[in-house]
Amino acid sequence: MDSFAAVAVVLAVTANSAWAAIPLVVLLGAAEFSVTPAVNARVFSILGETRTLGGAVNIAAFNIGIAAAPIVSGLVTNTGPGLAGTAWIGAAFAVTATGTTLLDRHLTRRHQAAAGHCRHPLTPHDPRAHDPQGMCSARRL
Repeated sequence: MDSFAAVAVVLAVTANSAWAAIPLVVLLGAAEFSVTPAVNARVFSILGETRTLGGAVNIAAFNIGIAAAPIVSGLVTNTGPGLAGTAWIGAAFAVTATGTTLLDRHLTRRHQAAAGHCRHPLTPHDPRAHDPQGMCSARRL
């Protein structure tokens, strides 16, 4: 998400230049496209036996984001900053997503340390997935 936020900020700053905007939009799509599989992998790794319901909620959350972003961007475009405002909104969404990712990482480590086991968060059911760098070590929380 950090790369998405960085590209969105550069796009907002250079929004008046079509020569800069075109490759930046391509980079923006590539940055976001690379995040979706990681998000899905993380969600399905923590679902356990509720994969069907959790998968449906995950897709519903994606759809809410897909619907909300154009509404917010349209409001921003009509009220002042113009097209550059949509890139600022994208950067704000990316920063928010980065914050929730960091919160998830912190809560996962704390839960694993409290449970007394240390497994990699993306592969919780694989007993071979030990954490050589001490991800769930209590001292790194």
